[in-house]
Formats: sequence, structure tokens, C-alpha cells
Amino acid sequence: MKTLLFKFLSLSLLISFTTFAADPVRVLVWDEQQPKQSLGYGDKFLGETIAAHLATRPGLTVKATKIDAPDQGLPDATLDATDVLVFWSHVRQKDQNDERVEAVVKRVIEGKLSLIALHSAHWSKPFVRLMQERAKADAAAQHPSAKWEFTNDKPYGVIRPKVARITPFIEQGEGDVLKLTLPQCVFPTYRADGAPSHVTTLLPDHPIAKGLPAQWDIPQTEMYGEPFHVPTPDEIVFEERWDKGEHFRSACVWKVGKGRVFYFRPGHETFPVFKQAEPLLVIENAIRWLGTSDDGFTPLFNGKDLTGWDGDPKLWKVENGIAIGTNESPEAMANNSFLIWRGGTVKDFELRATVRVIGDNNSGIQYRSRELKDVAPWVITGYQCDIHPAIEHTGMTYEERGRGIFGLNGKDVMLDPEGALWQVSRRGTASSTSSTASPPPSSSTTTPTNARWRACSPSSSTKATPTASRSKTSASRSCPSLRSSPSSLRNCPPARRRSKNPAPAAHKARDRWCR
Repeated sequence: MKTLLFKFLSLSLLISFTTFAADPVRVLVWDEQQPKQSLGYGDKFLGETIAAHLATRPGLTVKATKIDAPDQGLPDATLDATDVLVFWSHVRQKDQNDERVEAVVKRVIEGKLSLIALHSAHWSKPFVRLMQERAKADAAAQHPSAKWEFTNDKPYGVIRPKVARITPFIEQGEGDVLKLTLPQCVFPTYRADGAPSHVTTLLPDHPIAKGLPAQWDIPQTEMYGEPFHVPTPDEIVFEERWDKGEHFRSACVWKVGKGRVFYFRPGHETFPVFKQAEPLLVIENAIRWLGTSDDGFTPLFNGKDLTGWDGDPKLWKVENGIAIGTNESPEAMANNSFLIWRGGTVKDFELRATVRVIGDNNSGIQYRSRELKDVAPWVITGYQCDIHPAIEHTGMTYEERGRGIFGLNGKDVMLDPEGALWQVSRRGTASSTSSTASPPPSSSTTTPTNARWRACSPSSSTKATPTASRSKTSASRSCPSLRSSPSSLRNCPPARRRSKNPAPAAHKARDRWCR
């Protein structure tokens, strides 16, 4: 190991103990309750319709409220008992109580509450205020030592034409002061004619997109046309387009302080958008993600020093919130030397980290590993998520001081009862086309001799779906589709089909695998 820099997410490495039982996500649906909602929702208001649906979903506790409730439905006790606030408003933005709005904003920034703003809530006070805070944070990050003047703090009711400068933006003020024009939180064009929109899922792996198709339509909706005057989103999950050519970033996520804000564009009050399965699923997914995404995570790195970590002090240090490992060359070290977290013992976990590799160096993050103190201090054996410049090795499974390369990036591998490795499918990655990248220097000769890297023919009508199981009793279940019927074997070339000669009982399950 030569050089490795860990740049931790939000200045920390995070781990989630997924074996803990999750508490229900507490949801509050806030609605302006416009009379015109009866055109799309009959005898129930829009917010009541959403709340009634969410109340049928497991793992959620749901309450509905309105602007005309005491404290406008947002007293401190209610907010303190809420994880996700779903907010719909249209014509009564200026009636929203500033004190109650700031109570929402404060909790989002502190990470105690998440906000989902629906459709015309782009001009709701909570959404506008949080977009202002995000714009201020973005500006301060660009100019950390600047003195600031803020303008456009009350953007309600003013639509900027297409030719106008997109807000927020920074200008030079008087003297050494910079002037930040805060976001208008609106767009130049809209049509309430009920024309259908065509939704494209831009981030299919995002939790908000779970269960949603790649393309889907909303039969009746209002059109909003870009540009949307908001800070640049961290994530854009869906895009909408209309037959007349307009388009809109219809599902945007921002981190504001320690909390998150999600804006979902569809939902005009006169069209029954929230009686449709897809928009309701978007809201449910967003609630589950926003309400649980940070729960159970424990920071492992404080961004200041290596408290809680153990490693060779000659190799490891902290600079500018980053843990850095360096040495002169691989030849200068007798063994790979690891930085070990000593903060506890985990069961099932989720690990989040951002890493950076300098040059052609090779390293990785060990998991399910153990120390070899009899070899040397800080020497580890076990599984490693490889960190490497070559795409086929980046994120691959490697067993340090063991079987070496276990599964390359883009290839699904299973382990049979005899301990042999089998490639059961390959997905489209650079690993299938790259011819220049080489294996990691420390593992180029460690591929096990009994590994048999053969797979089913690409023309096979079945695909393998391997799991992480490695026990003899579950190995055959790692490839259910390949052992489902004799037809699976017939789809494989004869050279890749295991002989059907009698075999010991322990091998009968393997006899049905496509080899």
C-alpha cells in the first residue's frame, strides 16, 4: 500500500447497524385545503387523500393537518413528534405564520426533520426559506471569507421571464461586500390545461425511484417549464416532459444543514394526481428514505484526529478533515499495513465512504476481517472492497492473505460446496471491454488455481442471481434460475454443461448447475 486518502462523507465514515428494529417513520401531511381540490379529489381534500393512503402502508404513522388548525397545524410538540413533513400549498403562502415556518426550518437544518414540498409548494414559506439557507451555504463555500448582502428575500408572486438571470446568483457589491440574490423559487412558464406529462427516471437506483419504471406518464397535470430558480440540486431523480416541448426537473433533493429537502413537482389541485399509484409511490419512497436515511448511523471519524482508530503512526495522519496513509514505496514495507477501527463489534452493517487514490496505487477497505498479530501489527486477513484505478478492480471483492481476487467489478460470482468459484453472469461495465488495466500489484498472482471462470451462454434464457451465501447448505440456492429446470442446461453449450454421471449426494445440487 503506497498512498490512500479517505475523504469521509460529511467529514465522517458512517456505519449502520441494520440488525436493529426500525421505528415507524412519523409523517405529518400539511395541506392548505383549497376548495378547488374537490375537482380532483371529491369529498376529501388533497392532503387527506395522501394521508389516508400512507396510513395503509406498513412502517409509517401518519397524521394530517391544515393551515386553519391551531398554530397552523405546526406546534412545537407536533413537529418534535414528526420525522417527515409533507407540505402542499398554493394561494395562501403569505398567510403562513413566520414563527411556525422558522420552527420547521430550524428542525430541518438541525437534522431533526425532513421536508417534502409538493407542486405549488415551491412558493411555500418553508421551502423558500430552506432554499435561501442552501443558497447562502453554497455562496459561503465559494467565498468563505466574504462579507455578504442578501437581496430578494420575499420572492412570492413574482415570475421571472425566460431571459432573466437565473437565481440565485452572486454579484460584487460595494467595497469588499458580495451581494447574493436569493432564489426566486419559480419558473417562467406554466400551463394548467391538464395535458399529460411523460416522466423519465434519471436515477433508477435511488431509493426514491424504488419500484418505479424507467418511463411513466401522468395522464392529467399542470405544466411547469424550466428554468427552475433554485440552488443546484444534489440529486435529480425524475424529469418530466410535455408534448409541446417543455421539460422540468421534477424530483429534486437538497441537503440543507444536517437535513434534507425533497421537491416533487406533480400535484395540481384540480387533477387527481395523488390518486395515481406512481406519484403516491414516489411520496412513500421519499418518506421512507428521508425518515430513516440517517437513523442508526454512527460517525467513526471525527475529522480532526485518529481517535478510535489504530494504525502505524509513521504511515497515518489527518489533514484538512481527511485521513491520509502514505509511504515511500511498496518495497519499503514488509506487509500491507491497515488503519483499524477499534470502536466496537458490528453485525450486519452498511458502510459509506468517499475515497481518493493518487496515481496507480492500490488499496481497499477491509470488512469481515481479523487481525494476524502473530505476523505483525496492523496486518489483516479477510474480505476487502478493492480501491484501484482500473474499473474492473474498483469495488471488487478481494480476500487479503487468502484467495485473492474473488469477484471482479461487473461479474456475479458464486462459491460451490467444494470452495470453487464460478462466474454466473456478467453485467455491462468497463471490465468487459478494457484491455489496458492490469490486476492490483499485490494480488496479480493470487487467483486460486481451482477457480473455474466459465458462465452460461449469453443466449441462455435464464440468468443467475447469486447471493453472498458461502455455506454448503445454501450454495445451490445461490443460482436458483440455473437449477430451476432441465431446460436451463439445454440452453448451455455442451462444453459448458456438467456431466450427468452419478455423483455423491453432496454434489447432486451442483450437477444441475450450468457449467
